[in-house]
Amino acid sequence: MQSQSPSERPGTLESLPLHIAQYLLEFVDRRSIFPFSLTSRFCCQAAGPQRFAGIKLIIRDNEKLIRDLEQLKNTLAVDNRFPHVRRINLEGFLLCGTDHVGPNAVDGRFIANGGWNEAAHEEGDSENEDDLDLTHFAPDKPKFTPEWKQEQNEVWQPFADFLGQLPALRDLVYSCTHQIAPCVLAALHQHHPKSRLHMKAFSLRSLY
Repeated sequence: MQSQSPSERPGTLESLPLHIAQYLLEFVDRRSIFPFSLTSRFCCQAAGPQRFAGIKLIIRDNEKLIRDLEQLKNTLAVDNRFPHVRRINLEGFLLCGTDHVGPNAVDGRFIANGGWNEAAHEEGDSENEDDLDLTHFAPDKPKFTPEWKQEQNEVWQPFADFLGQLPALRDLVYSCTHQIAPCVLAALHQHHPKSRLHMKAFSLRSLY
């Protein structure tokens, strides 16, 4: 039996240029991205832009936020995945000082699209705003003291610093129950002046 010449043999996925494989994955169902990334190192690299396009951080306390950010930065440092992040969702509340944990509190964690948690597979990319429509208005929130605001600003500073490492961030979805920290707003103005800030919970105390 005559053997095939190299030019006649079927090409393999790994023979594609990386940017072509990344483009093709834009048409793959999001739930298949993470299993695909486990196939080989090449597939892991190709899936990076889709896996890390959106990240969800569930906030509960200062120490957990710092640990989550360190784990997240270590993960993004592999193959320089920082430019893949286009959207961050923040949910929950950040406990500090004399704050107390509520009865339904859960551990903080980070979730990346196609990654560590099944809920992440339902995340869309930053062009899909279906999940940005719900907004909660809380007119009866107590006024925070200047000391509490300062403490909140200090514990949010590691996240504000992290925003400076994301060159392609386009959307920050803020769903935490307390006011957004000034350091986070300053980081957005400094590093991402054209990004969009989506506030899902707000309280206009000056109006009442």
